[in-house]
Amino acid sequence: MLWVIALTTLFGNTPMEQDNVVRLEDLDLSLIRQSIGTLKKDLSTAGKPLKVAGKSYDHGFGTHAESYFRIDLDGKGKIFKAFVGLDDGGPNFWGTGVRFWIEGDGKILARSRPIRRRQAPQPIEADLTGVKTITL
Repeated sequence: MLWVIALTTLFGNTPMEQDNVVRLEDLDLSLIRQSIGTLKKDLSTAGKPLKVAGKSYDHGFGTHAESYFRIDLDGKGKIFKAFVGLDDGGPNFWGTGVRFWIEGDGKILARSRPIRRRQAPQPIEADLTGVKTITL
């Protein structure tokens, strides 16, 4: 699994606004819970470079499909943006695909279409205005 871009308070394209971007892999990743294995920062769960649909990524993290990450925002987030996909090196047993979703204060804010291994990553985005806690 791959989360490439991250939680953001980006309002526009000025340098000052871009300084407010927070990448998921820069947060406390020990808060991520997954069914098996150990999360890897900037690597796949197998400890190899992140690779989705043949393209390598320098930023993100590898975790198993059955995982969640709860982040306390205290209403300070603006937008969550990410590209999500399955690492090319992962097992091929997710026949129907894997879905990613963003939950905010107990409500689904965004959800991906089913994604299978070797498919291009999908963008996922949610408005976080006023949201206290998100779960990925």
